[in-house]
Amino acid sequence: MLTPTEIHYVVGFLSLATNPENVEIELGDFVYDAASQTGRDVDVTITTLNADGSRSALRGIEVQAHRRALGSDDVEQLIQKLADMPSITHRGIVSASGFTKPAVKKAAHHGVELYELQDWNPEEGFDYFKPKPMAAARETYRWIGPLEIRINPGRSHTDEEKGVLGSKPEMQFENPPNEKFDLESWLRRVADLAAKEASAKAGNYPKEGTIHIPASVTVNFSDNARAVSEGRSVSIVSVRYNGTVERRIEQIPSVTKALYKMGDPQPMAGCAISDFGDFGLVALIVSNRRTIELARVPVSDRNKQKIFNQRMIKRTEDSSSIATD
Repeated sequence: MLTPTEIHYVVGFLSLATNPENVEIELGDFVYDAASQTGRDVDVTITTLNADGSRSALRGIEVQAHRRALGSDDVEQLIQKLADMPSITHRGIVSASGFTKPAVKKAAHHGVELYELQDWNPEEGFDYFKPKPMAAARETYRWIGPLEIRINPGRSHTDEEKGVLGSKPEMQFENPPNEKFDLESWLRRVADLAAKEASAKAGNYPKEGTIHIPASVTVNFSDNARAVSEGRSVSIVSVRYNGTVERRIEQIPSVTKALYKMGDPQPMAGCAISDFGDFGLVALIVSNRRTIELARVPVSDRNKQKIFNQRMIKRTEDSSSIATD
């Protein structure tokens, strides 16, 4: 089942596939709202570009991932939001759960286009390409049971250093990451990397199921990692983990979705989405423009609660991939 964030990406990919090359699509674009005199985010904007780089049209689309059909009140609020943005020339709403009849009438009255993101059978979609979705293998790993952690193994710490390590110190680095860590949370993060390393070294494994791997992994550091507390610090050059790694292989069925314009029985574009674990979501996309494309949503993007200023780029006509930056 797709999360609301993943649904926004899917709608963006499908919108990209159904539009010509001279468009620019952005998720979470900020558009000027004349009523509030501020920039407000719009889920999907589709900008049509002229040969000289100027803009000739701007479509604004709101995406809703509710569990129920959107009613007239829901649609009315979105219509008003988009109506207050004078730069938007075409307005639309996408629902992953359909619309009520009053909502359809409300949108038609205001000239707002409605679209539905529906479950889809790829074998019934387009005559030029009928893919058969296949399950993706997802691998996960974690430490289970007692886990021994040794900081700077093979070296004896002084009493003062032991005091620093036992006082919940903060971690400092030569090249600081985007987030801050205390020692405990940092060791947990490194433990995930150690479990992945132990899993990779385990060799051949069954296509599906769970195995337990006794492992001893030492992680070395070269970025001057230090545990710091009250002006005192301990340099950490390596950490050793001893324990048991659980590796699980699961077959994850593909999710198939298609984008339909309200009232049209033929999809505008459809995709088969596979979950490849750490690699992210991968989508195979086909459209009514007779295109076949691939798209990927990295794990870091899947974990976002809200998408802002995510530009989506279509490559040249002879390419079969799309990317985000």
